[in-house]
Amino acid sequence: MAREILDDPVVRKVRDPQDMLDLVLGLPDQVLAGWEAGKEAELPPHPSPPSAVAVLGMGGSGIGGDFFLHTLRPPALWRFSGWGDPGSAGIY
Repeated sequence: MAREILDDPVVRKVRDPQDMLDLVLGLPDQVLAGWEAGKEAELPPHPSPPSAVAVLGMGGSGIGGDFFLHTLRPPALWRFSGWGDPGSAGIY
């Protein structure tokens, strides 16, 4: 059944009206575009390297924090998923 949904564009449009499949399939291009934009960004100099990073987000918005935590393994990462902010992220 799943193969018929994916192979038939009419059925897929009915089952996936927001076209989430194409959005997911486009994620690698989105990540690459973000990486390139980040490399080109002109940032002010920091007096010292950051000692911690706070990533706040809910649901899909928090995926970046999970990705960052599990791939780059920063020395101090405060990850918080929920309403508001944890209030203690600035203690580091």
